[in-house]
Amino acid sequence: MFQGKKMTKSHFLLGDIYRELGKDEEAIINYNKAIELNPKNFEAYLSKGICLHKLTKFEEAIEAYDKILALKPDYLGAFVNKGNALQELERYSEAIENYDAAISIQPDSNYVYFNKGNALISLEKYQEAIEIFDKVISKNPMNCELYISKGVSLSKLEKHEEAIYNFNTALTLKPDCSNAYFHLANSLRELEKYEESLKYYEKAIEFEESEDADFYCGKGIVLHLLGKLEDALESFNKAILIKPDFFVAYYKKLMILEDLGKNEEAVENYNLVIGMVPDDPDLYVNKGNALHELGKYEEAIETYSKAIELSPDDADVYINRGTSLYVLKRYEEAILDFDKAMELDSNVADIYYNKGNCLHRLEKYNEAIENYDKAITLRPDYEEAKTNKKISLDSLLPC
Repeated sequence: MFQGKKMTKSHFLLGDIYRELGKDEEAIINYNKAIELNPKNFEAYLSKGICLHKLTKFEEAIEAYDKILALKPDYLGAFVNKGNALQELERYSEAIENYDAAISIQPDSNYVYFNKGNALISLEKYQEAIEIFDKVISKNPMNCELYISKGVSLSKLEKHEEAIYNFNTALTLKPDCSNAYFHLANSLRELEKYEESLKYYEKAIEFEESEDADFYCGKGIVLHLLGKLEDALESFNKAILIKPDFFVAYYKKLMILEDLGKNEEAVENYNLVIGMVPDDPDLYVNKGNALHELGKYEEAIETYSKAIELSPDDADVYINRGTSLYVLKRYEEAILDFDKAMELDSNVADIYYNKGNCLHRLEKYNEAIENYDKAITLRPDYEEAKTNKKISLDSLLPC
């Protein structure tokens, strides 16, 4: 028995050494050996769970913490760490249940309250989160992370001035806090203070401990708003380099490529983004628009058709597909699309104008004139419709 206890302790200590060295897989092997020798060794389960968490094996970490709670139902660390793992899995309500259990064991744990507050932010319960952060700040006013989280909650409630006050308080406590600069920049951006916002995104990047894609994405958004398109493109490319599956950065990059008229590059990037999010109809619409601008009308039609498959009640997509069909002189098919668009939204002047153009090409001049009249009724200053109506009227005159 004495030898077994000695071996258990030996494996446990060896596991701790590997964990300190960052060799989590080897640490887990030794914790498992310690558990095998003593299945009631809750400390080995705890250390194993911590290693599994670091390896992003959150479900397995939760299993380890549940083993502890089966052995020791009032073990604070198991509830806290289980809550943290549940947050990583975006199971926020369950995380809060575990934080509450931890609070019932140790009511003055600021760390647990802080984590609970962040879980509440994820559940969009911002006012509840603020109340928790205020409670913890009253006990621990020198923790800059509390002010950042409170500021984030306030910004979600669109209380940006109050949020800025909290971010600045965090920076007073920790002047090199990149996260505080980042959130400060976000709030300034929401207040349309773009130059000031850009300054703080650059500060966030200056002080970041490791490259953060969100910082470069935020900077890119502000540069875009300032009309600095090439600089914005550079920032989004940097964000994507750091985080290759960063959908938002790709989407923002695509907007700039379109603004710059770089449609070939835009199509290439749409293909990448569609690979990430294959069921977003807007991506197909925008890709179709880029293909249309490139004169690749057949491909545009195929792409619009995919958008219609995903979102059959969007009048704009039928207008766009109809426009590509019109360019290819497939007038009857174009009219079908314009009719469908009218069915979905009868108050868009362009639909009647486009249908009128198709009917004119089919030498159905009276019907064309009727559609131009509808377009002009909806938009009295529609000069193109007035011009084309006159052409149709002239076409009715005998030679």
